[in-house]
Amino acid sequence: MIPKLKNCIVAILLLAASSANAQRWLNELPQKDDPNLSFYDYKRAFESYYEKNPVNLQLDRISTSVIFKGIDEIKNRTEIEEFKMYKRWEWFTEPRVYPSGKWDFEKIKLIKENIPNTDREMILKFGPKNPLNVRIINDKIIWPILKTWRPLGPNDAVGGTKMGRVNCIEFDPTNIKTVYIGSPGGGIWKTADYGNTWKPIFDFQPTISTGDIAIDKTNPKIVYVATSDAFGYGSPFWGGTYSVGVMKSIDGGSTWAPTGLSWTVGQNRTIRRLVIHPTNGKILLAATSDGVYRTEDAGITWKHLILNSAFDVEFQQNDGNIAYATTDKVLKSIDAGATFSNLTATCAGSRYNIEIAKTNPKILYTLCTDGTVQKSTNSGASWAPVTAPGVTLYGYYDNVLAVSPVDPNIVYVAGFDIKKSTNGGTSWSSVPAQGHVDNHCIEFIPGSSSMMLFGNDGGLFYTTNGGATSASWNKGLSITQFYRLGICKLDANVMACGAQDNGNMKYNGATFTNITGGDGMENFIDWSNCKTIYSATQNGSLNRSTDGGATYTGVSTPSTGAWITPWCQDPFTAKTIYAGTNKVYKSLNQGTLWTDISGALAGVFRFTILKVSNQSNKFIYAGSGNKLYMTDNAGASWKDITAGLPVAGNYLMDVAISDKDSKVAWAVLSGYNAGEKVYKTKDAGVTWTNISGTLPNMPVNCAVYENNPKNAVYIGTDAGVYYINDGLADWVPYKWGLPNVIVDELEIHYATKVIRAATYGRGMWYAALKIP
Repeated sequence: MIPKLKNCIVAILLLAASSANAQRWLNELPQKDDPNLSFYDYKRAFESYYEKNPVNLQLDRISTSVIFKGIDEIKNRTEIEEFKMYKRWEWFTEPRVYPSGKWDFEKIKLIKENIPNTDREMILKFGPKNPLNVRIINDKIIWPILKTWRPLGPNDAVGGTKMGRVNCIEFDPTNIKTVYIGSPGGGIWKTADYGNTWKPIFDFQPTISTGDIAIDKTNPKIVYVATSDAFGYGSPFWGGTYSVGVMKSIDGGSTWAPTGLSWTVGQNRTIRRLVIHPTNGKILLAATSDGVYRTEDAGITWKHLILNSAFDVEFQQNDGNIAYATTDKVLKSIDAGATFSNLTATCAGSRYNIEIAKTNPKILYTLCTDGTVQKSTNSGASWAPVTAPGVTLYGYYDNVLAVSPVDPNIVYVAGFDIKKSTNGGTSWSSVPAQGHVDNHCIEFIPGSSSMMLFGNDGGLFYTTNGGATSASWNKGLSITQFYRLGICKLDANVMACGAQDNGNMKYNGATFTNITGGDGMENFIDWSNCKTIYSATQNGSLNRSTDGGATYTGVSTPSTGAWITPWCQDPFTAKTIYAGTNKVYKSLNQGTLWTDISGALAGVFRFTILKVSNQSNKFIYAGSGNKLYMTDNAGASWKDITAGLPVAGNYLMDVAISDKDSKVAWAVLSGYNAGEKVYKTKDAGVTWTNISGTLPNMPVNCAVYENNPKNAVYIGTDAGVYYINDGLADWVPYKWGLPNVIVDELEIHYATKVIRAATYGRGMWYAALKIP
């Protein structure tokens, strides 16, 4: 490459990275670093900035190759990613912190305190409520039928399908065939045969979200897990799923117990890095959003050493007395992490990583989110920047640094793309995408400079040649974060579903294939023709396919919608569809033309709920987090039916309507107010009755009505599915075999008598309908 052109490209990339790191919308905050700021302060700042600086989300479908396309495209991509990271955080967080905008420490309890976490615990606790007459005989679980819930997948990256995000990778120090990986919503998975088969080993913990894994080198059966999704979104939010602390196993992951570092999700903390002393397995260091913690008794007690938010921590492998940690500075310890002192290296960005060269521990590298790499050749006494790698970083989200365990001159830096140096940072070259963009971890196979594992938004990928080519290691994993699903009434083998990071996917009864890019959202399939598929991406970009998802036509409404925009098909006229953005719109020709049928309804800025009755299409329920409306004349007039729902303290999430009587409906709510989860109306919202019963105090995200003699209702919560019908006085758990995973949507396929669940981290699941 011509040197001047090369330098120009590097400058462009650095400028783009710097712009992303700045997160300019934060300048709209009244006071940027005020710890008393609430969710709504950040929301107002974000909306104020993007009202003046709109982002074209259609560009999210453009090819991921950005290296030689100039500053405008790189700027667009970084702004899109920054926008998406915030919107994901907003979607996840607002229902759980409403209305104060802050997590309520007193109300939020560990899920373990609220629900039984294993099949055995559920059987023992619920006894006569046991929905399948499952029993324990001679200490064995006896199932009269197969376990209710079974995974549908995806469980491999085939047909263009990507899996889901991998946050961390850890090798057994005594056997490289044994590998652990952690995912943000799918828990921990373990292989004992070098990736040929995988097994989930963290499914029934208080939270299955995993940020890092550490294995005791002196006893590899001892495994520690840092819970939380530490880098799920963007600073200053500290991740997507918050931490319940560090968990520990002494049997290779078969069983788990909390350590002395135990938190509640309401403390709004994450753990970014967890490491063990190379020769003394009792000493661990944890880099967290609350600073650096240390234990010297294998996790029984922890000392809070550094108060500033910390991003990384590392022990020197040939001398465990030496350790390094990063905040906005690099700190060094010479007493196994008992104390730290500042070094001269600093970072101007929102995340700071450090790596120690194993074969020459005097050589250190750091990566900052302004795109700079610094290097020390004297154990941190002095630092100098190397040639800028020119990698495109999305700040807090994508920020990976890896050094070969064999050659200290081989360094990888990854974010949206991947760069490699073989001369200690003097020059860099591009590495092809390893199955997906947006990288989160790189681990060298122990003892190799060319065999590596890459964890990214598409799952886990393996290379034997330094990344020149790669192969999927996803077979057997099931870690996709799904938002929504749509089924085909005519064919149970056809399903379309929307996934975070991985677009919309189509299921054909055996495999999943990608049908759109972006972040996949709501899908539905024409009840009269399975080849007609409606798919949405973020903020209401709506699309229609008439060839089974091979091609799409845009059918966008006149206004931008919510992050997950609700839309649906008329139950009687196939070509009639509805969408809820700033208003409720109706189309008589599959979305070619739209008509406003609601006007502006007071209190609704963007609709998040839209349901048309299967019994009468004159009845439509529509609303948002704190407002619910109903029309019984197809939109000619609307009634505010919010009164009687506890929306002053809870966020309205979904509505299910009876197929027998359109006036009968159930509303479900998020939040942590005990006993305020599900409400039922028999008169189209004139009055509401609280039927929450003894449901656990955790968010309820969705509901679906089953048309059977006893009028059954299933709800999806932050930890599984619950069930009620006219013959039951209270809710029963309907989650046998289902992990403690967030359930975002439920759909029923009557012809095959199954219910399907879109989970936020463990893919798609299905179960037999409960017999009334």
